[in-house]
Amino acid sequence: MKLGLLGENIAHSLSQKLHQAALTHYGMQGEYEVFDIERVQLADMLERCFQEGFTGLNVTAPYKEIV
Repeated sequence: MKLGLLGENIAHSLSQKLHQAALTHYGMQGEYEVFDIERVQLADMLERCFQEGFTGLNVTAPYKEIV
């Protein structure tokens, strides 16, 4: 399972550690990645995640409304 977080200025986010811990706790195989991207990278990143078979993405400010 491939999961991730898309946002801007989110390098400090604890999401990766929290989600990895949850996956491990429940015995699920997967990885959670944080993508700290600029607005101009958003469309390409969404396409990349789709092509790479991501199961789900969390989206944070400022991209929630756009996505």
